[in-house]
Amino acid sequence: MLFIGSQCGGLPNLPLPFLPSAAKDLFDVLVDPDRGGCQPDASRLVLDPDLTTMVAEVKAAVSAADEAQATLLLAFVGHAEAVGNDLYLLPMDGESPPSMDTGFLFGQRLAELVRRHSGLDGLILLVDACQSGIGVADMAVRAGADIAEAGMRVQLVTSTFDQASRDGCFTHTLHRLLRDGIPGLSQDYLLAESILGVIAGSCTGQEEPRAATIQGRWRVNDPGLFLSRNPAAGRTWLLASTAAGGQAVDLTRDFQPTATMQSVVAAWRSHPVVALSGGPGTGKSAIVAALTRPEVAPDTVPPGFMHAVAFAATSPDAVAIAVDLAGQLNRLPGFSAAAQRFATRFEQRDLDQLDALTRLVAGPLSELTVTGSERERIAIDGLDQLDAATRTALTSAVDALTGDTRLTGARVLLTGRPQSLPDLGPTQTTIRMDEVSEEDTHAYLRARSLPEGLISAIPGHVRTWLDARLLGDLAHSLDVDDVGWPSTARVTVDDLYARAISAAQRRVDDQMLVSAGLGVLAAAGTGPTLPVRLMRDALRELGWPLRESQTRDLLVQFGGLAIRAKPGSSGEMAGLVHETLLDHLARNNDSETNQLRRGHEAILAVLDRDGEVEGSGTYLPYARTARAEHLWAVGRWPEALTQVTGSLGRLPADNLGMLRPWLQRCVQQLGRDHPTTLVARDYLAWWTGSAGDAAGARDAFAELLADRERLLGPEHPDTLSTRAGLAAWTGWAGNAAGARDAFAELLADRQRVLGPDHEDTLSTRADLAAWTGWAGNAAGARDAYAELLADRTRVLGPDHEDTLSTRDDLSWWTGRAGDESRAREAYAELLADRERVLGPEHEDTLSTRGDLAAWTGSAGDAAGAREAYAELLADRERVLGPEHEDTLSTRDRLAWWTGSAGDAAGAREAYAELLADRTRVLGPEHEDTLSTRDRLAWWTGSAGDAAGAREAYAELLADRTRVLGPDHPDTLSTRDDLGWWSGRARDNP
Repeated sequence: MLFIGSQCGGLPNLPLPFLPSAAKDLFDVLVDPDRGGCQPDASRLVLDPDLTTMVAEVKAAVSAADEAQATLLLAFVGHAEAVGNDLYLLPMDGESPPSMDTGFLFGQRLAELVRRHSGLDGLILLVDACQSGIGVADMAVRAGADIAEAGMRVQLVTSTFDQASRDGCFTHTLHRLLRDGIPGLSQDYLLAESILGVIAGSCTGQEEPRAATIQGRWRVNDPGLFLSRNPAAGRTWLLASTAAGGQAVDLTRDFQPTATMQSVVAAWRSHPVVALSGGPGTGKSAIVAALTRPEVAPDTVPPGFMHAVAFAATSPDAVAIAVDLAGQLNRLPGFSAAAQRFATRFEQRDLDQLDALTRLVAGPLSELTVTGSERERIAIDGLDQLDAATRTALTSAVDALTGDTRLTGARVLLTGRPQSLPDLGPTQTTIRMDEVSEEDTHAYLRARSLPEGLISAIPGHVRTWLDARLLGDLAHSLDVDDVGWPSTARVTVDDLYARAISAAQRRVDDQMLVSAGLGVLAAAGTGPTLPVRLMRDALRELGWPLRESQTRDLLVQFGGLAIRAKPGSSGEMAGLVHETLLDHLARNNDSETNQLRRGHEAILAVLDRDGEVEGSGTYLPYARTARAEHLWAVGRWPEALTQVTGSLGRLPADNLGMLRPWLQRCVQQLGRDHPTTLVARDYLAWWTGSAGDAAGARDAFAELLADRERLLGPEHPDTLSTRAGLAAWTGWAGNAAGARDAFAELLADRQRVLGPDHEDTLSTRADLAAWTGWAGNAAGARDAYAELLADRTRVLGPDHEDTLSTRDDLSWWTGRAGDESRAREAYAELLADRERVLGPEHEDTLSTRGDLAAWTGSAGDAAGAREAYAELLADRERVLGPEHEDTLSTRDRLAWWTGSAGDAAGAREAYAELLADRTRVLGPEHEDTLSTRDRLAWWTGSAGDAAGAREAYAELLADRTRVLGPDHPDTLSTRDDLGWWSGRARDNP
């Protein structure tokens, strides 16, 4: 950026008192990384230059931006004077009337510089001076051909056209707008069109400011030429700084409120669920977007009306939808605390087994207090773009959300094609979107300032809002004679897209580049999800060595075919505007050039090279979410599934939500017996059990085993692995003896097929030992682990993690078999080795210290256990923090062994302190909190206060009965303890 603020010595009677402060203020905002974003080290503020300096500074700024292939912002605040159609900017040594020797001839000099510097990505001109519009108009005329030749994008903003500019009002107001943002504007960036009206309203003493955006002879709308970020958006707009926000802004460009939108808002007054049904392009997404942007429909949508919105185009699965909705709902007062309250009702394991929509959205909302007419409004757009499994999960979540009697304020809007929407009975009403009316079409086209002749011609070819938009885009970007409207036949969506693509080809003047660019965007799909830098690199793979700036130019030249988020920034994203365009490109994909496949392959080539170092890469976030889709599209099915499974997290329910659609895809496209499908079934079976359905996992593995035996044979490694899964989940489903027997049979086969020292064979021996113990034979488990330890030490070495783990299991089962002293000794030996191999602060080392402390106590040394837990507590507080579950558990054990060592009063006090912390951290109804109350009551009695114990157990019984139910084992145990301490209180009044 170059910012010039200048007085003029030749006009001593016309000083500008607002300089230099106003120039400095605006400059500071423009280089603020959170606002204007101009690079500070490449930006200069020049005050009161003479003509020679001014000319040199402008030349240097243009040359630097040209070399960097960057956009240049050139701003001038000061005196200017027009001589005919020429505008002179007056430097400090300028004179009036000006000449070439006393003034900067704005239009001519800039036109010459543009002509010689075609590498400029873009040019933004801000001029606050008298008659400044004359100069930029002259510059546009003089440099128009050169701008067209270079494909340069130019944004012109002036304080006036041919009248006086007064008191620096334009600069002052612009500074305030860029500094504070526009609170009522629901978009991330401030464009010239966003600020002109506000400036005109503030600067009533002068002519209205002017702006124009050009790219050669084409009239374009380029959001990449923004003036600043809108800092107010982050405070007021729920879609701020998201790809969905970019989509919402694009969808509501020139938006016209309709009766359908009013019907949606009205329907929520009587129905918790509103389904908006319509065919492709009927405007469903635009209505959802408009609900988040009250300024585009102020008579229908009040500020703050919506609380959370997800678009399938940018959130393509249930987990992504839940994360987006929860992030936006965090703006609701009390939602964050409600989410914490909901989470504390569960053990972490049980919480992880809840699906994402329940865990992150419905559950927290159930804890949120809503009174009177308050509502929580949520919209999910594009159900037809989601797979069947995700739609099913979504429908269940919405049904639960709106059916919960505690959620009287919950309102949900679902949109999609008719066959994709659920029927939730009396809680739902459905609104059908039909063809757009001629009246609405006329209003929309007039809002886009099209010639009346076209406004009269277009409606006969419009059936949907998408038709109207595409026709408007065509007419707006071309000369009227170029549109080529048919006189009689109605235009189809395919016709419109063909015309739009032809128009883009004329603008780019390279048909193959347009095809390649659309192929890359089509590979990425609809919505702004593809990083523009990745698009650039993919086009280079296809033989088009474009710069990043040229890639942005290409997107601008695509017009309404492309959609962009964060335009002009380093994080810019792009995609196709609508799924019907993707369908059009697929139907018209040339089998010889196959641009769609080539787009997938080009993106994959970039991602594969970018991710050669595991866990790194510029495009890693995109690869995590999209690489599997690209792999699938080119037939690399096993790799696609590997990408999916490699991206799974620690939350079982979320992993199930990810895997179900992929299994469905495998079955539908590859068949149930395809090797990739079998692998998908294996993963799904395992995560079904991990999500809490052990019986379901067992049954799924049983079905998979039959198919793998039939297809692969009984001795194939995958078949044997399936038997291991079946055996494990048989045990976790409650049949420990069955698991033991199944592992025993599997062990014999693995020893025969794989050999006795194979890792799978050794792993099977470990599983057999464990289930032998869980089936009731602790001594048998101990002996089996002892034999396994000898073999793992021989095969893997004494310090291998599996060897150390086997020693851990052997120690534990030794104690369970009755030899507590030997268990203590074994854990002491294991601790020394884990400290040496893993380090003193490794989680396995700390866990071993806990086991050693426990078996020390069990072996009869309660005081030793107390001391060991005290030392462990200090380290866990330091390593994990005071509120970590392991730290709190260690305090629990320390309190217990304090009492067992003879200090009942000390145990009582320790449990009282722990209760306060667990209540605060976990909530009053958490299992661990209730357990702490149990132990506090016990040690209260043991410390001599039987009546206090009786009262504490009476209160605990009421709460456990309410939370757990009257027949829960903990409730029954509490009832027994209450009876015991009631008797002691009577005997010892």
